[in-house]
Amino acid sequence: MSKQEKQHHEEMKMELQGVCPITGTIQNVQAPDQDQADNDQISKEPDMSELTMSRRKRGLYESICISKRRRKAKVDHLESRKRSIAKNQ
Repeated sequence: MSKQEKQHHEEMKMELQGVCPITGTIQNVQAPDQDQADNDQISKEPDMSELTMSRRKRGLYESICISKRRRKAKVDHLESRKRSIAKNQ
């Protein structure tokens, strides 16, 4: 690597760690709450593979996802009932 590339690489590493590459001071890093909010927003957005699907395949994929969510909700409900029964006994 050339000298400039190495310097740029080091500056990028410092930015990831939250240190200002020019002054060397620690910058404010995003709070975990903001990171979680960003992750939630990203997960709501469709990924590129879903965008490139045909309408038919996308519909089938969405129905599969809905079915999985329903199944998981049923399992969670049954497990919570089981825990409450075990707790009461």
